[in-house]
Amino acid sequence: MPIEEAIGIAEMIEADLEEILAIEAVSFPSPWTKIMFMEELLSPISQNIVARLHGEIAGYIDFWIVRDEVHILHIAVRPDLRRRGIATFIMGDMIRRAHGRGAFAATLEVRRSNRGAIRFYERFGLR
Repeated sequence: MPIEEAIGIAEMIEADLEEILAIEAVSFPSPWTKIMFMEELLSPISQNIVARLHGEIAGYIDFWIVRDEVHILHIAVRPDLRRRGIATFIMGDMIRRAHGRGAFAATLEVRRSNRGAIRFYERFGLR
């Protein structure tokens, strides 16, 4: 079965944060805290999406939609599931949601040294 058929997308909820914080800790040099994620869950401009694979969180994305622009805050995939198309699937869902709300431009920040992330974002037309 292709991985796209096994992935489920859902809104992030507080109960997801334990798994998300574990992914966050191994994905970023300055990981977000539970409080930071809670603030995003409560923010009216924040979109918080999880991808589930076999009932477990495989990855997530946090982004804002402000007027006609998306600002990507965080995207991460569990290390043992990377390079299997999950981040691409998550980005595709984010793009569909953004377009549905009239957003057609996107911004994000990425470390210059993170060549893998830069190549990933370039595949979506981001610079």
